[in-house]
Amino acid sequence: MAVFQADSASDIVERAFAWAEHRQRFKSLEDGSNDARQARIMYDARRRNVLEAIDWYFARHRAVLGAVVVNTPTPPGMPFAFSTPPDCLRVREVLADTTRLTWRREANVYTNSAPTQIAFTRDETNTALFVPSFTLGLEYLLAAQFAMVYARSVNRSNVMLDNYRRAMQEADQAEGAERSNDDAYERSPLDFALSSYNFVLPI
Repeated sequence: MAVFQADSASDIVERAFAWAEHRQRFKSLEDGSNDARQARIMYDARRRNVLEAIDWYFARHRAVLGAVVVNTPTPPGMPFAFSTPPDCLRVREVLADTTRLTWRREANVYTNSAPTQIAFTRDETNTALFVPSFTLGLEYLLAAQFAMVYARSVNRSNVMLDNYRRAMQEADQAEGAERSNDDAYERSPLDFALSSYNFVLPI
């Protein structure tokens, strides 16, 4: 029986280099080379971008919120303030038992009622948990940036951004199908995420 090995961050970056038509090779993201140092910084930033764009099921976690944050100003109509979990990238839902609460995230999470649970996207770094659609989107987004940094090719960067947009739209539909009758997420950042990149501008 075949044994499949999970991608590493270095594997993802090396494929992104290939998409960007950058020939340089490195042993790992920690090998000390200039390519590895630059790629490590870009990889971490773009990984977070792709995680935040969609409510990925593999990165969706729930937590019971702790004590109310006291002695802090709150928005009108939202008197309850709570801290988010330390690995929270994006809040997706705040619940009181089975009721969805009105909420707003600023320095804390503010709600109109005492919540019991929060659903959030975790800052997931374990590549073994990444689904193929996530990995592909991350590769394309990295390649778009690499094409500008290394190949100096606006055209190649735009091609990779188009590929990224298509991959993310397909992933968004697939992730939504993993839920029941509700939306994949109520307030989608996906359209903004797909339209906000311009790697022609200085990074």
